[in-house]
Amino acid sequence: MYGVPDSISSLEQQQLVHAVVIADMVHAEAALQQAVQALEAAAASEQGLSAAAMHELAAVPAWPACLLKLLPAFVKSSSCCRCGATDLAASKAADTGGSVQRLLVAQLGDLEAVWADAELQRLLLALPLPAVLLLLSSDQLRVAAEDTVLYTAQQYAGRTDTKQKGVLGDHAEQLKRLQSLQRIAVGDELAGGLQRIRDVPASWLLGPRQIVPLGDGVRLQWRLPVEQLRQACRDSLRLRLCNIRSPSCSPPMCGVAWRMVLKCSQQRGGTVVGLGAVVGSMPEGMFYKFTCTLSWGGVVRPMSTACLSGNRSCGIAKYFDGLPPMAGDGWDEAAWAAAGLPAAGEMLLQLHVHSVE
Repeated sequence: MYGVPDSISSLEQQQLVHAVVIADMVHAEAALQQAVQALEAAAASEQGLSAAAMHELAAVPAWPACLLKLLPAFVKSSSCCRCGATDLAASKAADTGGSVQRLLVAQLGDLEAVWADAELQRLLLALPLPAVLLLLSSDQLRVAAEDTVLYTAQQYAGRTDTKQKGVLGDHAEQLKRLQSLQRIAVGDELAGGLQRIRDVPASWLLGPRQIVPLGDGVRLQWRLPVEQLRQACRDSLRLRLCNIRSPSCSPPMCGVAWRMVLKCSQQRGGTVVGLGAVVGSMPEGMFYKFTCTLSWGGVVRPMSTACLSGNRSCGIAKYFDGLPPMAGDGWDEAAWAAAGLPAAGEMLLQLHVHSVE
C-alpha cells in the first residue's frame, strides 16, 4: 500500500471500498489514489458499480472526502438510476436490497447539515431524480420539520432541468394548499385537511418521520469585503439605493432559507448603511413574521418584524450604530473609521434567526 505500483489492481470492487477507507486512515496516498480512480472508472463503465460494491459503500458510516465527492457518480451507475424511473415505486423496485437508499441516507440524510454545507448541497443537487426520490422518501431522514423536506424538493426542482420541474409541477396546486394548511393546522386538523385535498399524494397521509428539533434556530455568516461596501455606497449616490445580498443562504427554517442584505441609501444628506434579513426563497405576496439577531463590528442587535414577501424594504431596519450619514461621494473614510469600523479587508456580519411565523 505504500508505493507498490498497481498494488490494488487485483481487488474486486467491494474490496476497493475497504482499500479506500483503510488507505485514508493510514495516509497511504498512492494506494488511496489508485483505489479511488479504480472505483471512479468502474462507476463510469457500461456495467457500473456492482451490487456488492454498492452494499459495501452503504455500510461505510462516514466517507472520506475523496470518496464523498464521487457520490453522484456512484449513484448514477446504480440500477435504480440507470432505469430512468420518475416515480418512487419504480425507483424502490429497482433499488436491489435498498442499498442506494441506505447509502444516501447515511451521507445526506441529515438535511439540516446538508443545507449548512455548500459541498453537501452541491452533491445533493447533482443527484439523478430517482436518487432524490429515494432519499426524501426515507423515514430515517434527520430533519427539524417536514418543511425542510419540501424546501429540499423545491430547490432540486428549481434547477434548469425541466424534467425535474415537472415532478413538483404535477402537484403545484396541492402544494399551495399544503403550505396554507401548515400555517393554521396541526395534528389531527392537518391530517383531516390533507384528506380533503383532491388527488393528494398518498405519501402526504403518512405519519410524521424522525424529527430532530432544530434547537436554537439557524445561523449565517457573511464575510463582506470592505471595498465592495465602499463601492456600493458610492454607487448609491447615483442610484439613490444600492443593495448587496449575502452570496449564500442559511439552512432552511420553517421551509425558507435566509439571506443578509446590506442596504446603502441616500438619507439626511448622505449615505446611510443598513443591515437586515430577508427570505432567500418564498412565493411573493405571503405575510410572515420573524425574530432574529444581527451582529456586525462587535454590535449585536435583536430585530422582530412583520413582512410581505417580495417587498424589498422588509426586514432591513437596523443601521450601523455610531455612523452618521456619509456625505461627499457617498463614502466618508474618516467617519467610517471614527465609528470603529474596519477600513480594509473584510467585515464579519452574522445573522441568527430565532423564530418564524
